[in-house]
Amino acid sequence: MNAKAEEKYLIKKQEIENYYIPNIKNAKENYLKILKDKQTYREITKKTLQQAKESYLTDLEFATTKSEKKNLKLEYKKKLKILKQLMKLKEPKKNLSFLKHNYITDSNKNRLEYVAELENIKNNLPIEYPRWKQVICYIFGWFPGILVLINKQYKKASLLFASIPLLLGFSLYSWGIGNVGGNGILGLVNFGADQDFDADGRFFLVEGVLSIVLIFLTIIAIFAIWSDSVNNAKKMRIGSRPNRFSQTRTFLKSHGIPYILSLPAIIGILLIVVVPIICTIIIAFTNYGKGQDPGNPGQFIEWIGIQNFKDIFGGLYFVSFKYVMTWTFVWVISTTISVIFVGSIFALLVNHDRLKGKSIFRLIFILPWAVPAFIMIMVFAILLSSTEFNTFTKKWIGVDGWTSKQT
Repeated sequence: MNAKAEEKYLIKKQEIENYYIPNIKNAKENYLKILKDKQTYREITKKTLQQAKESYLTDLEFATTKSEKKNLKLEYKKKLKILKQLMKLKEPKKNLSFLKHNYITDSNKNRLEYVAELENIKNNLPIEYPRWKQVICYIFGWFPGILVLINKQYKKASLLFASIPLLLGFSLYSWGIGNVGGNGILGLVNFGADQDFDADGRFFLVEGVLSIVLIFLTIIAIFAIWSDSVNNAKKMRIGSRPNRFSQTRTFLKSHGIPYILSLPAIIGILLIVVVPIICTIIIAFTNYGKGQDPGNPGQFIEWIGIQNFKDIFGGLYFVSFKYVMTWTFVWVISTTISVIFVGSIFALLVNHDRLKGKSIFRLIFILPWAVPAFIMIMVFAILLSSTEFNTFTKKWIGVDGWTSKQT
């Protein structure tokens, strides 16, 4: 049945090519010829239009009534319009584009009909598979490309085989091979404390976290490949035919587009968001900080368990933690309420009919969104570090040194 459907597809394809390719060739030759003799073509066009005008003027001389002259004028305009359409230099180019478009459309339609017929055969006519293929699906299904190669899906197999170096590179990097200054996931054991005196624990931390992410991605990829193999084994048991590469390509063009377009964003999120979050969680259980800066020679990161949480919630830093949390709570509540309240008042004022210079006020209001946050941080850092500002805040609210070590 597959051979019959393929034969029908090839016959229709040959018919389409036999019809369109000669016509496209002739249209292209005609267009190139006209393009080459552009001046001659324009002279012929001008001569044809001049003849039409002379014929109109001759007929107009013999016209006696006003209505007859009016009809002659309308006929002349109509004839002139038709001649201009026929003698346009762009018409051959449009004809060539039209033939090419129809050729591509009919070819795609024929291919889609072929894929649909194959899908219909696959759903309605079961096929018997040998037992050893089903066993291989369960045993070697985790290895990319084995199953699809057995099913003679060579294009899909080549793509899966191409992913093997990538997965292998992820695995090697995760175990320390090719690291810049770390030791893969093993570097998280002691953060390079057993290495040279100049070993930087930050490399061991970051590359260890990257190794965790890469191992996770590798496991997901292998599990997805194995799941696909198991599903194919179940389909083999009921006699279902494997998907052809054209069907896989159709699926990727329709349902797979969101996943393909989201892939760069997912990679960016993993590197920019997930890796720093995991690093922060790990740092919370180490002595990373003052006196234990891995950037300094002889200082290494060590695991200390939940000692940091004990110091924060009931130990050395509890008073500072309570002070910071109180101010954070006050800040969140006050900013939320003030933004809504003050924003509503300003919105009503700006929309008042008697207010002049509304565009200036709107420009001022949009500046906080237009100016980058980094610039605002620099402005406030310079402001809060000045002696005059700190003297003022100490006098009125009792805070001295906004950017000093004490605060």
